[in-house]
Amino acid sequence: MKQSVRRLCKAAFLRGRAVSFSELGLSIRQISGRLNVPKSNVARWLHDYKVSGSYMPLTSPGRRPKTSDRADRRLARLASKDPVVSASRLKQQWQEAVSTSTVYRRLAAKLIKKYRMMRKPKLSAMNCLVRERWAMNHNIWTEDKWHRVVFTDESRFRLNVSDGMVRVWRKRGQRFHKEFVQPTVAQQSSIHVWGAIWYGGKSPLRILTHNVTGATYCETLNLFLQTNNLPLNWILMDDNARPHRAAIVNEFKTRHGIRSLSSWPPYSPDLNPIENAWDYLGRRVQDRGVENLQQLAVMLQKEWDSMPQQYIDTLVGSMRRRIGAVLRSRGSFTKY
Repeated sequence: MKQSVRRLCKAAFLRGRAVSFSELGLSIRQISGRLNVPKSNVARWLHDYKVSGSYMPLTSPGRRPKTSDRADRRLARLASKDPVVSASRLKQQWQEAVSTSTVYRRLAAKLIKKYRMMRKPKLSAMNCLVRERWAMNHNIWTEDKWHRVVFTDESRFRLNVSDGMVRVWRKRGQRFHKEFVQPTVAQQSSIHVWGAIWYGGKSPLRILTHNVTGATYCETLNLFLQTNNLPLNWILMDDNARPHRAAIVNEFKTRHGIRSLSSWPPYSPDLNPIENAWDYLGRRVQDRGVENLQQLAVMLQKEWDSMPQQYIDTLVGSMRRRIGAVLRSRGSFTKY
């Protein structure tokens, strides 16, 4: 650091002497002889002084880019036209003599980067219309009314699942080392669970040992009614799965005075806050490194019981924001 400062001071001193000699009327040749430096250096120093008015060396602008601004804009249009195209294919379409790394840098300068594509349920135009209408009908609901809704759902948890989000710190060339590879299994064992959340509470997590049918769903609801202190005038939310809409289930709900949230829109996990609870549970279990289904079941129960109620209340309190997001997207995808 001290050496660089010394060199900078020496360069400024030589430039100052060259300018002083020039103001005395000496030519570039004469100044070059006095200072024992090339004439090209003297000419550059005098030019820099006229531009900046300073004896300090100007910052080098660097090498001129190989591509023009017009070519960079064309690259951005190509990337916007086909967002899933690879960088190498994009370079071929661009027809510029540059590397693939240059393609990434030029797009980054245009604030375009490659991200992981989000996975969402497929929505048709009719699905979007139904979602938008449902959101419009429930947009007037207050937070107090949403606090009376009990959100329920089933979910399935598998052993050794890679969601594509696991990252490891490693060196180049260690890609296939055992400690950096997450093994997968063709047919993985899993555990099926059912749960419910609401503002101020949650149900015990139930491990399902059978396929969900209308009859087994009635058993689940019956056990749920017996073991939970529910909000006053509560409303049940369950999705449009066939067992949830079976005739025997409708009779059970009528007999026990269960009110359901009407006309739940299909393909709308983003409107059900319990989906975020499942994601929280899955990430917590994934970090535990369970090895068999028995350990998985125990860990699921433990993590579900320890899930903070404040987190659940926050999820339920997001319903008005979720509905607003659906309305803004005209029934299409949302961030939830």
